[in-house]
Amino acid sequence: MNTILVDGKYICHCGSGKKYKECCYQPRPSSPLTEKGDELIELLDTGYLLLETKKEKKALDIWFQLWEELKLALGPECQNISNMYLMFDGCDLELIYDWCQRFEMELGNAGRKDKNYYHKRISYCKEFCSIFPNSDELIIHNMRRALAESQFAIGNIA
Repeated sequence: MNTILVDGKYICHCGSGKKYKECCYQPRPSSPLTEKGDELIELLDTGYLLLETKKEKKALDIWFQLWEELKLALGPECQNISNMYLMFDGCDLELIYDWCQRFEMELGNAGRKDKNYYHKRISYCKEFCSIFPNSDELIIHNMRRALAESQFAIGNIA
C-alpha cells in the first residue's frame, strides 16, 4: 500500500483524496500486537504534525517515545526493519521504515542548534544498527554515516 503524507495525514492510495483511515482502511481483528502497532503509528503521526508546525523539540520527544515503545514491542527475531509488519499482523508499519531514517535526519538537524541532539543521534544510530543488523545495506550504511557525522560534530575525532 502506498499512502502519501499530506499536511500530516496519510492520503489513501486509491486516489480518492480522502484520509486512508476514512476510505479504504479495512479494520483488522484486534490483537495485542495490532493494537501496539496502531499506538506506534499514532505517535509517528503526532511527531510529523509537530514538525509541520515547527515544534521540532516536541516532535523529537514524541519520536523518542516511539523509539522506546518500538524497542519494547520487538522480539529478538525481528532483526530487519522491513520485516516489522509481519510481527504486527500486517499493520501499516512500512511507515516505520521511512520514519527511522527521518528520525535520524531530524536529530542531525536539531544537533546543529543543540549539540545534545548529536549525542541522542549517536545513541539512536548505534541502537538501530544493533537491533536491526540484517536490514537493507543502504539504511545500515546511512545510520553508520550519521553516527560518524555526529561524532565529528561533537569533536570525537579518532
